[in-house]
Amino acid sequence: MLSFKSFFIACAGTWTTERTYHFVTESRIERSYTEYQVQPLTAADKKQILLLSKTATLQLQAAKNDFSALIEDQDSLPGFAIAFNTRSETGETVAMSLQALFVADSLVVASTTTGNAPLLPIAAQIST
Repeated sequence: MLSFKSFFIACAGTWTTERTYHFVTESRIERSYTEYQVQPLTAADKKQILLLSKTATLQLQAAKNDFSALIEDQDSLPGFAIAFNTRSETGETVAMSLQALFVADSLVVASTTTGNAPLLPIAAQIST
């Protein structure tokens, strides 16, 4: 089984899928093609996410908000950017992109949100 970091390294690149949808009740078949772009986050991407997160929901254990050591250390904050474009044979297109940065609970000092945070699903509770 791949480590958490190795998984993202293995996922980087361009991926394509072709799918066929069968609409039995309509006696119709539709094909679509999707291209995915998966890349590791850059240091600038990580900094932007951390700065936005700091003001929105969490505070990290970093002296005077100096995230540079965390940002440069790929093991402590793995993350990726993913974008996809889907085109169906009828000409319909859908595109979306997102960035995900994984921050260990041990790096979070406190939450600035009010109320109780929901419990993580069991699958997300990873011991370090």
